[in-house]
Amino acid sequence: MRLYTDEKGRQYRIPESWSTYDEEKDMYHIKLEIPGVSKKDMEIALREDKILKIKGDRDDYYFIKEFHFPTAVNPEEIKTTFKNGILEIHAKPKVPQVKKIAVM
Repeated sequence: MRLYTDEKGRQYRIPESWSTYDEEKDMYHIKLEIPGVSKKDMEIALREDKILKIKGDRDDYYFIKEFHFPTAVNPEEIKTTFKNGILEIHAKPKVPQVKKIAVM
C-alpha cells in the first residue's frame, strides 16, 4: 500500500485491496478490514447523501477511504458494526419522493 503525505507532513494510506462493496435492491453493504485501528480513532461521514468517507488514525499513519453510492442514501438508515478490526456498513437507498404540484 502506497504512503501519501498531506499538507501537514503526516503520512496516510488509501486502502484498496481489503474492502468489499455489494449492492442489493434495497441495501448497500460495505466491509472494510482496518487492523490496528480502534473505534475511537475512526471517523465516518456522509457527504451529499452519496459519498461515504471513512478515516482512521493509528500511531504511525492514517487512512482515508471513500465509497460512492449509485443513489442517495438515507443518513438515518445507515447501520455500522466494528468487531475484530472489521468495519461493516449497511446503508438503505432513499426512497424517491413524488410531490404533487397543484395547477393554478
